[in-house]
Amino acid sequence: MMCGIKKPFEWVLMIRKRKSTIAEIAKEAGVSKATVDRVLNDRGAVQPQTRAIVMEAVRRIESPSLVSVDKPTSICIDQSKISFTVLVPGIESGFFNSITDELNASPHLSKIDLMIAKVPGVSAEDFANAIDKVDSSYLAIVAIDHPLVRRACSRFVKNGGKLITFLSRVSDIPCLGHVGVDNRAEGRLAAWFAQLLLGRESGEIAFLHGQSAFQSQEQRELGFRSAIQDSGSLWITAAFDADKTGSVGVAASVENLLATNPELSILYNMSIRNREVAEAIERSGRPVILIGHDLTEVTKQMLLEGKMAVVLDQNIALQVECLLSGVIADHSGIGWTDKLIETRFYCRENLPI
Repeated sequence: MMCGIKKPFEWVLMIRKRKSTIAEIAKEAGVSKATVDRVLNDRGAVQPQTRAIVMEAVRRIESPSLVSVDKPTSICIDQSKISFTVLVPGIESGFFNSITDELNASPHLSKIDLMIAKVPGVSAEDFANAIDKVDSSYLAIVAIDHPLVRRACSRFVKNGGKLITFLSRVSDIPCLGHVGVDNRAEGRLAAWFAQLLLGRESGEIAFLHGQSAFQSQEQRELGFRSAIQDSGSLWITAAFDADKTGSVGVAASVENLLATNPELSILYNMSIRNREVAEAIERSGRPVILIGHDLTEVTKQMLLEGKMAVVLDQNIALQVECLLSGVIADHSGIGWTDKLIETRFYCRENLPI
């Protein structure tokens, strides 16, 4: 936090025999090397507060060879907080809202200067551009797996930032660690519930997959298809993408699916928009079983009303806890440790109060 800056100022660095490196300044200031470079060379957009923190770090390292010209009469800088950005898709859904809520409610924010950045689209260019704009020391991304995204991640790390993949992995990038569940196991678990709930030896199943460019969605689908194939008695009649259409489009697609597949017994939604899917099933009057993901207030109500049979849950509260505590541990020198987060499942009878 900066306070009491009364007028513009300019810092002048007097070079000593041993000039401090960008890496030293970045570590002292708790920001990335890219941010230090932008501040020292006066290029690129940097928040005034961040600029002041960097220059204060330089002054501490280089003093007494750093003098200020037209220096503010009082500066108050909170140097204890870790600069951390979490980059998420700008998709309006109960699931992504729950991530934001958990992050903002964490007690760890007393030690972390958190910024939640929402990517306006879900294209590779959107994610790459958003990553390139981050000037925090740490960055967690919920992003698609694409060469442009991987290159942007590599640039961030090369400039001194520390990267964590969150919920969905990105291949072949130099990251500090990952926080998430085993998505392939989630898909297999969904197939097991489908067999259990069907109550007979054979039947037809359809599923709605999300953006396959997200590794989490790809792995869920692979796990689900693999387990269904192993069963030898169930078969997939149809699949379509629920993320590339809005609420109205998803509902219309489900209605068409039900109309053209009269023997369909189970629908597995591995993406978002559970409410729209359930409402379309209800309008059809068909006793189709719905399996979905992520326990939110909406899916809780749907379980209570019998509109969903099972919800597979990633335990977002625990994932956020692992993410933030891991960043604090790494920053303090303890180091990052990946933790296995197990998928939970809920039906109407075991809902948390």
